[in-house]
Amino acid sequence: MGSSKLSSETERIVFLDYLRVFAMFLVFGVHASESVYSDGTLNFLFKNETDRLSVSFMSSFSRYGVDLYVMASAFLLLPLKTDSKTFFRRRFTRVVIPFIFWLLMYAFLPCLWGACDVAQLKDYLVQLCVNTIPPANHLWFIYMLIGLYMLMPILSPWLKQVSRRGEECFLLVWLLTTVISFIHDRFGYMYGEMPGYPYGMFYYFSGFIGFLVLAHYIRNYVNWSMKKTLIISIPLFLAGYAMCVYSFYNRSFYVDCVEDLEHGWDNTGMATVMMAIGAFMLIKKITYSKGFLYKLVKDISLKSYGMYLVHMMFLPFIYAYLSSVLPTPWTIFLSVLITYVVSYLAVKIISFIPNSKYIIG
Repeated sequence: MGSSKLSSETERIVFLDYLRVFAMFLVFGVHASESVYSDGTLNFLFKNETDRLSVSFMSSFSRYGVDLYVMASAFLLLPLKTDSKTFFRRRFTRVVIPFIFWLLMYAFLPCLWGACDVAQLKDYLVQLCVNTIPPANHLWFIYMLIGLYMLMPILSPWLKQVSRRGEECFLLVWLLTTVISFIHDRFGYMYGEMPGYPYGMFYYFSGFIGFLVLAHYIRNYVNWSMKKTLIISIPLFLAGYAMCVYSFYNRSFYVDCVEDLEHGWDNTGMATVMMAIGAFMLIKKITYSKGFLYKLVKDISLKSYGMYLVHMMFLPFIYAYLSSVLPTPWTIFLSVLITYVVSYLAVKIISFIPNSKYIIG
């Protein structure tokens, strides 16, 4: 996520700092919006039409934040600049160790304020051997990110030798996979998929791997003018956003669980991919790197991984209080804003502890 540091100031890619700062706000927005309709299981309920519309527009706008982070990591890291051993050692220090630390914190700390008992804690510790736990569901992202890191040394040699046309062919097939989930709704199994056997023809081209190749392709071959960027990226983003809003709002009237409700928000679905590409290309045009503004942006960027790890320690409590006194749209926005500031300050304080990289990345 925001854990990668470049070896020297001259090597910083300025727009990636702005991207992480913005993407973190989006991710917090997703989690705040989920509090409106999800009870922590696969059930949902809207209290009124205002809540339905608020989530449809506000959360839809936030759903590509994870995609931006994956693209940022690939833009920075691929192809690998070091040998695999060095790469994995750095990832382990900056990503895996803090991840394990906070998994344990999300298991133990709720016991301190009475949110779980000893029996529940034991269940959590057992579950952590194979997956995340309910208080830390947001950390699903790190499992996925670690998987992508494991893939990068395999993908990197191919990216070094593949032609532009070869990369474009891969991306074309990957883009086709972004609509497969919607085709499933109409036709069911397709292209070799069978009950208990989901590994169809396009399976190995699908998922977040496409963002790795896409980011590499953009870095090497896409250098649009500002005019071209605006002409292409804004309509692309707005079209994806409209698809997300329509899908969520429409589904909220007839589906009966969160998983089906959020179908149109799939991080590797066409709508969010369109939004991610549009936003990435727009943010890529940011070059300002002077003064207090960029100093703050860079500091938040460097601490963004830690902010992601800790923010669910604060957001549920902030949301619970604000929802009791404010309308839903303001509750969502202020919950995100306050959680953002509190998480940054918390990570900033932790950063002064010796060897804090093992806690916040």
